[in-house]
Amino acid sequence: MATMMSHCMDLVLANEAGGYYGWDDHDQLAIFEVGEGGDGARYVNVDTTSLDGLKRAHDLGLARSGMADVIVAARFVPAVEQLFDERYRGRMFALLRHPVERAVSMYYYRQYATWEPTYEPCLSEMTVLEYARNPRFVEGNWMVRTLTDKMVGEVTREDLEAAKEILRRKCLVGIVDGSSEGGGRMAESVRRFDAYFGFSAGPGEKKVCTDNLLHDRGVHGEGRGSNKHSHPHYGPESPEWKALAKAHELDMELYQYAEGLFEVQGALLEEMDLST
Repeated sequence: MATMMSHCMDLVLANEAGGYYGWDDHDQLAIFEVGEGGDGARYVNVDTTSLDGLKRAHDLGLARSGMADVIVAARFVPAVEQLFDERYRGRMFALLRHPVERAVSMYYYRQYATWEPTYEPCLSEMTVLEYARNPRFVEGNWMVRTLTDKMVGEVTREDLEAAKEILRRKCLVGIVDGSSEGGGRMAESVRRFDAYFGFSAGPGEKKVCTDNLLHDRGVHGEGRGSNKHSHPHYGPESPEWKALAKAHELDMELYQYAEGLFEVQGALLEEMDLST
């Protein structure tokens, strides 16, 4: 989605890229471009996915500056507290992925993503089932935790209800389909974000670029569109799926709730007659 926003919709992002290349050492906000020939992605020089980065963004007045079209944050509560106030408000959207599919993907991703702080080569020596039953590695109920800022300790049904309310009252919900064929609810989510926020991925080259990425064809249709990593998939009747679903029990309920919101919001947007 970040590539789609930066390359296809020509939006300036504040996300983890703001901490790359030493740009976050500057004492003023700035927009830098990664890529050449006007075909690069543009970022503000703050990392809004980390707590330190959010503090820096607050101190430098990121929201007040208006430099970022989209701010990506890993944790909802700290982002709201650090970046926004009554005068400078934000509007929230999120792409939610099925908790089990996300957990399986993270299991494989963390085995080879040497550039990530969550890199864990020892996972290659564990089965998915062992991983699912190991609390050291499984981010139990990650969605509920990040929405309620309860990153340690037990999450409760009260936390689940609070997370539901945040999605219901604050968020335009998108859904990531498990299919690699693009289309489906992912494409519909992008269409809604574009129409509601005015991201301008309408007809023409921007629409072609968006469609290419949705179908994993790369920005220019060159056939390499993401950092997706092929890995086995597990069906709902498999012991791996059941173990991961149990570890993410509250997230499973939240995801089901979000799917319902997705349908309700779709009907509301149709009534608003938003056009792309």
